[in-house]
Amino acid sequence: MFAKNIKLSCVLCLLSCLLVSGCVPLIIGAGIVTGYLVTKDTVSGNLEVSFDELWKAAVGAVQEKADITDQNKEAGIIRAKLRNDEIVVKVKELTETSQNLRVTARKVLALAHLDLAQEVFTKIIRNLDKVTGKD
Repeated sequence: MFAKNIKLSCVLCLLSCLLVSGCVPLIIGAGIVTGYLVTKDTVSGNLEVSFDELWKAAVGAVQEKADITDQNKEAGIIRAKLRNDEIVVKVKELTETSQNLRVTARKVLALAHLDLAQEVFTKIIRNLDKVTGKD
């Protein structure tokens, strides 16, 4: 009986940690995220969409959230400011139908701002539904 309670407690503890950590679910946007990585200031994921679709979704999402200061489609980079926070979005083509999306957010003095990076990443994924017509 005691071992059963410990296992249940461990499972509940792990689930609680995942929910509280603010991780973005993998099933956002009708399951297009195929790989996903989080570091202290960056959220990165591989998506099964075209470069143009992801670029449109990224520009739209960033414009809704912050002021774009620079964008270079050929390099796949969008830079934006939200108050004192800097957001950098990078879209890298892996194959014709597979892209890597990387969102980094930092506060003043280059301090990590993971919550903002996750928020922008999620907004871009949700915008993909509008861009691809899967709404």
